[in-house]
Amino acid sequence: CVCVRACMRVCMATKVLMSLPVAIVVYRSVFQVPYFQFIHILVIFLVLGIGADDVFVMYDGWRFSKDSKEIKEMEQLGEEEDAILEKRMEIAFTNTIGAIFTTSFTTIVSFLATSISPIMPISTFGILAATAIFLNFLLVISLIPAILLTNHILFVKRQC
Repeated sequence: CVCVRACMRVCMATKVLMSLPVAIVVYRSVFQVPYFQFIHILVIFLVLGIGADDVFVMYDGWRFSKDSKEIKEMEQLGEEEDAILEKRMEIAFTNTIGAIFTTSFTTIVSFLATSISPIMPISTFGILAATAIFLNFLLVISLIPAILLTNHILFVKRQC
């Protein structure tokens, strides 16, 4: 159903954009960096790119988990739907968390490396970008599985 896919995409995009306001609050309140210029707005594009990639990886892991040997065996044995969904998410999460962590961690480290720059805009941009990407990672590993399961339970099982 087209409306279901659109709703899921909106949820995913909202998740990606949720990390930005929280990152700015952490950047200003926790790190106590008052400097904010036009260059800092570019963090939006970084988070959108990395966040979309993480969402695609998790979604593909979810889709491919349906065809795993363990799930096929559980379906043949007549296991409950909840147990099958839990196992599917476990398989998807285990197969994708490494890739998601690696891309996020290496990007965070690279932006933290720019934070030692003596040039104020570059230094603070690195701090904000690293913070936003870290928060995006936390949201990906917590909200995306919930969105995928909710979508499956409410829409996929019922065939719209």
